[in-house]
Amino acid sequence: AETFAKTSIKLYPKNEIFYWYMWWITIEKKEKEYSVAEEYIKKWLEINKISPMLNFVKAKLELAKWNKDKAIEYFKKTASWDINWDFGNLSKQELEKIK
Repeated sequence: AETFAKTSIKLYPKNEIFYWYMWWITIEKKEKEYSVAEEYIKKWLEINKISPMLNFVKAKLELAKWNKDKAIEYFKKTASWDINWDFGNLSKQELEKIK
């Protein structure tokens, strides 16, 4: 998956889904390399600053780093942007878990 995502970023540098793949791989498979994950988020932000998926990812990263207040802020923003859609609903679920 990592090779696929890295190759895809080279071929399609404006497709945000591949930055999500690399964020996920970094967080889930590479022993929580948060600074590397943050770099993929920064590159992703250059493509799309108002993506509900990106905002959800930022919330999950903050939660993983134990920054609960910042995570809640991102989850709430995502829920308000993506009303009744996937990332909005996932954000609402995460907010319930945090309570």
